[in-house]
Amino acid sequence: MSYDDLNVQTGVRTQTVDHGDGTGTRTIYDPDGTVNTIEQLTGLPIVDIDTSHASDDPLAAEVARLSSLLEAVLADPEIAKVSDLSAQLAAQNATIEALLNALGGTP
Repeated sequence: MSYDDLNVQTGVRTQTVDHGDGTGTRTIYDPDGTVNTIEQLTGLPIVDIDTSHASDDPLAAEVARLSSLLEAVLADPEIAKVSDLSAQLAAQNATIEALLNALGGTP
């Protein structure tokens, strides 16, 4: 599990990652996004999740439903074609920009 906290007055962001085994890490970022401090944590609570009631959780059910829809969309060969075309267009755009810059123009 991961927890983020942002102090809006100072811009300092803290991210705590709980490994679920009683240990974790806390990373403190400067306002510009660089890592300031990384602390190793111990003594965090270990939470046992009762998976027998997981199907009762409507949020978990919705996440599972959306995940399966996403997998189906990504497996569609037509989506793969669109992704390939998008990559080709991006490469062509980069080539055109490079040629224009070489000629002294701007895109």
